[in-house]
Amino acid sequence: MSMSRNSHTAAGAAALRLGCLLASLVSCYLWSACGDDDSTGADTRHETDLEYDGGDGVPDQGDRDTDDDFGQDPLADPPDDPSDASPDGSDLLEDRPIDSSADLPDGCSPGDRWPVDDTLEGTTLQGVALIWSSEIELCNVWQEGDSLEKELSRKIRLVLPPQDRCSLGQVHLAISRLDDLRIESGPLSTERQEITSSEISSALAFWELSSQADGNSLYARIDHSLGARGTLGEVFSVQRVQGDDRPVDYANPGFDVRFVLEPAGSEETLLLEPCDGEPTYEDAISVLVGTRPEGEVVVTRYWRTPVRDALMGSYPVIITATELWASSSPWQQFLARGLWANTYSASHHNWFENSEVNFTRDLAFYHLVFRSWEVEGQPPGMDAPSRMALNNLNTANLQPGIDLTWITADTGSQRTDSYEVLDPPEQPGGNLNYGEWQRVDGPHFQRLLELDCPNGRVFSVGYQWSSRFQLLACPREAVPGFDLVGLIPVRFSWQPRFTGAFYGAEAIRETIDRGTGEVVFQVDLGESYRTTIQVQNSGGYLVYVWGSDPDNPLDAFWCEEAVLRLDPMPDQILRFEGGDGGVTAHLGRRWGAQGVGQSGIYAPLFLELTFGGAFHRVDAWDRLEYTNTHHNWNDRLVAETEHLDLGWRAEWVFFGEVTGLHYFVWAVDRQTSAEVLSETEVFPVGP
Repeated sequence: MSMSRNSHTAAGAAALRLGCLLASLVSCYLWSACGDDDSTGADTRHETDLEYDGGDGVPDQGDRDTDDDFGQDPLADPPDDPSDASPDGSDLLEDRPIDSSADLPDGCSPGDRWPVDDTLEGTTLQGVALIWSSEIELCNVWQEGDSLEKELSRKIRLVLPPQDRCSLGQVHLAISRLDDLRIESGPLSTERQEITSSEISSALAFWELSSQADGNSLYARIDHSLGARGTLGEVFSVQRVQGDDRPVDYANPGFDVRFVLEPAGSEETLLLEPCDGEPTYEDAISVLVGTRPEGEVVVTRYWRTPVRDALMGSYPVIITATELWASSSPWQQFLARGLWANTYSASHHNWFENSEVNFTRDLAFYHLVFRSWEVEGQPPGMDAPSRMALNNLNTANLQPGIDLTWITADTGSQRTDSYEVLDPPEQPGGNLNYGEWQRVDGPHFQRLLELDCPNGRVFSVGYQWSSRFQLLACPREAVPGFDLVGLIPVRFSWQPRFTGAFYGAEAIRETIDRGTGEVVFQVDLGESYRTTIQVQNSGGYLVYVWGSDPDNPLDAFWCEEAVLRLDPMPDQILRFEGGDGGVTAHLGRRWGAQGVGQSGIYAPLFLELTFGGAFHRVDAWDRLEYTNTHHNWNDRLVAETEHLDLGWRAEWVFFGEVTGLHYFVWAVDRQTSAEVLSETEVFPVGP
């Protein structure tokens, strides 16, 4: 294998960085030149030629050139003067019969909703349906070069329920509306706003059709006015060739439809994207090590990003979780999950990263540690992190560091410890900058492995709390069926500085166990540390970690192959029915820690309660309070709506014919304390 440890001089690294920058500038210039080329023979956009406002991908409605008439007008009777055409379609709505025929695209609701729309007749966009059948969540897009403060201030999530849509026709888009949505700037009740359909007005801002040799393109935008919250733009950029009638699917839109938010009173346009990124993004894992005289901390980032084989260009970083553990207590790992806990900030090419991990904005940490500490003044009982600042990462000339603020166990006071980020151990291809994250996920190494070993595979072995490795294997005919050509520690509590290092063929030695005849791979990790991985004939792996004592291993365990990924306990969704079917309850809870015996320590996700024909849901963190009990036998959840206290509880009955767990729900008017739903027993139902 050619994947061995690489070295480079500082001058060589600087030259490579300069070369990357120049190549980036040249590629940007060539891209711009190609974008201006009009030699394809394709017609430009019909009706108006829009100027683009500098990189947000949204046409600027203020700069319209209406002097030219390009291509064929999609309307049956195009006006002599294009300025007479109403882009919002209002001039087309008069005397339009309702289309109740079977000619409507799939997804259109027949009846009195949609009038006849022939504005796409004869084009490759005719019959292309708009499918919005499930809830979508949209979050702001990272903007390269903006400060951490700016990224924190613009953080937002929009939750949009399924909407009624039909076709891309001008008439249909002109009467498309937005019914209800929720805007969130955080997880608390004071940080979210429900906007109903009566507060939203919608209008078609522009609709422009173009023709190419092999098909048609449409650029359109519906503006949904949200009152004091600004305007939500629903932007279409759809191209289809002959025979391509794929629907515009809001759950997997690609570039067909995008959303932008223009906050009221601000000149900024917030680009929005699915909160988890595009479906084509891959799950990535990267590690970083910080050190100070008292010990090390290891930071693991779980994130999503487009598949990248090239080194050039900026790339999206959508952080799903950040894990932290310290060398002083490696059995304690702290996890900050989700949008509100993780904020990414970096410059072009993802250089000069200054990001933040706010553990108090993790749901489990909020309920189990932070809430009792901040609201009730109770110390957490252990040192727990509240905030982590990642400073000057991925830079050529600045010292990268970590500032980690802890809540102290005994008094609840806060202290901040500063760590230097270690110059990362080199992986295949070398490192360009200081404070670089090291990717350790399977997809990353699979691409590297395939350069020399097309049929190779990457898998993980290890134990969660102490030692876990990624293994790179190339197939062979002899037992055990592969050569071990690479090993990467992704968790190594015995020497955290080894995390993310790559050990190639020169560090690996193969032997045979005398007793069993099984193949053993021994990897020299340095500083007297080594690991042996015995491939058992019956399946699985026997893994040892050795230090300076050759007779007593530091760690020993058996394991099977696994895929390296974020693998916390799955969220529990409990469902109940009672009251002769008139009462239903759904409860979501997240495992936060292991209690005594078989007890789980849970944090609440939501409570849904339906009774009397009315549906109630509470998921704002500060409106939920969960009580954990021994063996979870008497757990309780109370949720606050605007006027009601909703409740669920468990009760273990020890004696009689009804021995076992029983469950009850209730609802009380908060102002009068009157029972709205008397305590009712409910029974578990299937998923």
